[in-house]
Amino acid sequence: MKILALSIHNLKTPVHGGARLTLSVLGALSYSHTVLHLGLTGSEVKYDKITVKYRRYATSFDQLLIPNRIYFMKSELQLANSLKMADAVVSLIARIKYDPEIILCGDRGLFALCKLLSNKLNSKLVMMQDALRYVFIKNLKTPFAISFYAMTVLNSDASIAVSQPVAETLRKITLRSRKVFTIIPTFMLLYDNHREESHQINTGVDNALLYSGPTELLIPLARAFPQINFVVTGPLAYYTMPLVKSYGLKNIYLYHNVPDSLLEKINESVTASLIIRNEMTGISITILQSLYFGNPVVANPLAIRGYENLIRKHKELIQNVKIFNNLNQLLQLILYSINTNSIIDIKEKIKTIFDKELSPFVFLSKFNNIISQLFKRDENIITSL
Repeated sequence: MKILALSIHNLKTPVHGGARLTLSVLGALSYSHTVLHLGLTGSEVKYDKITVKYRRYATSFDQLLIPNRIYFMKSELQLANSLKMADAVVSLIARIKYDPEIILCGDRGLFALCKLLSNKLNSKLVMMQDALRYVFIKNLKTPFAISFYAMTVLNSDASIAVSQPVAETLRKITLRSRKVFTIIPTFMLLYDNHREESHQINTGVDNALLYSGPTELLIPLARAFPQINFVVTGPLAYYTMPLVKSYGLKNIYLYHNVPDSLLEKINESVTASLIIRNEMTGISITILQSLYFGNPVVANPLAIRGYENLIRKHKELIQNVKIFNNLNQLLQLILYSINTNSIIDIKEKIKTIFDKELSPFVFLSKFNNIISQLFKRDENIITSL
C-alpha cells in the first residue's frame, strides 16, 4: 500500500520529539508499505532517501522537502494557500507516478492541506493525534482549539492517538467518535554512519544519568550530587550550555546535535534516565527512547502519562520506572538509581519488554488492523448498495 505522509519536519535531522515520532512511525510503516514523506520545511524542493533502523533491522522511505507557505499564516490565508499547495502536490506526485491510498497527516496545522489532498486523490485520511496542548493547558484559546481538534477527528477516516489520555479526550469532545484509535508510538534510529566520523566526543561517562527536564533544576541537582555525571542531549543541551558554563560545573555533559549512532553509545553508558515534565500534552518521546535503550527511569507522574498501563503490566517496569512526588523522593531515587546492581541484566529485561510491546512491528501490526477496518467498511457499504 502507498502512503503519502505530511509533516513540518526534515527527518534527516530529527532533533525535536515531534520529528522523532514522525521518523519512527514512518520507519515502522515502511517495513511493509511504500512511504513518501513530504516535509513542509526549508526553502527549496529536495529529495532524500531516509534509512532507519530498529536494533539490526534496517528499512527506508523517501522524503521530499518542499517550501511551507501555509503553516504560520492566518487562518483566512491558510485555506487559500492550502488550495494552491494541494494542486502543487497533486501535480508533483503525478509526475513521479505516485498514487497513495492513504494520506497520513502528521500535524494538525496541515489538516486543511491533508483533507484537500485526500479528496483530490481519493485517498483515506488518517490523522496522527499527538499533543492536545490547549486541552491540558487551558487558556483563552481552549474553546476554539477543542472545536478544531474535534473537526480533525470527524473529518478524517481515522485518528490515531499517541496515548490513552489523548484518545479519551478526543472521544469525549466528539461524542464518542468511533474513528479514534490508540497506538503508542515506537522508536527508531537514523542509519547514518557518515556523520559519526566528524564527532569526536567522550561517550563513556561513569556514574551517569541522562537528564531531561527543566534547566533550572539541573544546576542544583548537579551541585548536590558532584559524584554523579548528568548527561543532556538534544535541544536542551543547546539551551543549557550558557548556564552550565557560567557555573563551571564539570559533572554536566552536553551533547547537542549528535548523530544517532552516538546517541546510541551515550545511552549505553548511562545508568538511568531522569525525566521531569512540568506539563504533558501528548506523550514523552524521551520515556520511549529510554525504554528502547533499556534505561531504568526516574520520573514525575506527568512524565509517564500514557505509559501507566504498560508499566503496571510488567513487573520489571514497576521495579525500574520509579515515580517521585516530592523533592525528598527525587533525591533518594537519584542515589538509588546510580547504585543499582546488575544494570546490564536490567537493561536487557527492559529492552525485551520494549521489543514485545513497542517495537515498530507492533506499531505496524496495529496500524494495519486499523487500515483493514477502513477498507472493509467501504467494502460493506458497496455490498449493501
